[in-house]
Amino acid sequence: MLEDFTWAPSGRLVALAVTSASIVTGYEGIHVIDLATGRDRRIEKSVEFVAGLAWSRDGSKLAYVAGDEMSGTKELRVISADGSSYAKRVSVFSGSLPSSPTWSPDGRRIAYAAWHGRHSNVYITNLADPRQFRGLPGVGAAPAWSPDGGRIAIRSCGGIRLFTPEGRDVTPLAGAHFLRVFPRPSSCHSIGVLGRPTWSPDGTKIAITTRFGGVFVVPASGGPARRLSGENVGGATGEARLVWRPRAG
Repeated sequence: MLEDFTWAPSGRLVALAVTSASIVTGYEGIHVIDLATGRDRRIEKSVEFVAGLAWSRDGSKLAYVAGDEMSGTKELRVISADGSSYAKRVSVFSGSLPSSPTWSPDGRRIAYAAWHGRHSNVYITNLADPRQFRGLPGVGAAPAWSPDGGRIAIRSCGGIRLFTPEGRDVTPLAGAHFLRVFPRPSSCHSIGVLGRPTWSPDGTKIAITTRFGGVFVVPASGGPARRLSGENVGGATGEARLVWRPRAG
């Protein structure tokens, strides 16, 4: 079963995660496929559930979340994309279940969502020193780091909010809508619709996949969201994974 996939920044490679439900086939794990030659290289032989595959911007590494469905545990890991080294565990906020890793353009930090019971928050960890981590304000999930490194888009407040890596809210007011957040008597604003954000390669647009409402695109500078597909693209899990085609390298 195909669990996840993502396109490399070069546009030449695709990484995918495969698992099986009952019978071990020998194909389980993380694969990197060369679209030009068709070469299929398995870089990780794990039979664990894998999600959140994310390439570093230089194409040298992949981050992902490995989970054990029986125990409910999850780990954030990083592995070399060429399979030259074993996967390494990345320290996350204590007691949390990580998801949706996304790399800073310089490859030094990873932002991820961490579930605490029924709520999710977004954190940034420094790979060189895992003790250096930062949490973005408020409740949020599904972070996506912008191509220029200056903003992180997260699912929050009924739509998409934008923060700097330092935690400053830079969500555009143009086309924003406001949501009353319980129990605090204040409002937060967002753009687009509630879903998983994915930046376009040039950083001017954000595509949003919703659980059952289809796919939308909103300008990163704010404005109305345009529906690309009204069909249910959620699949078995209720939420599809959308990947922009990278610009030619």
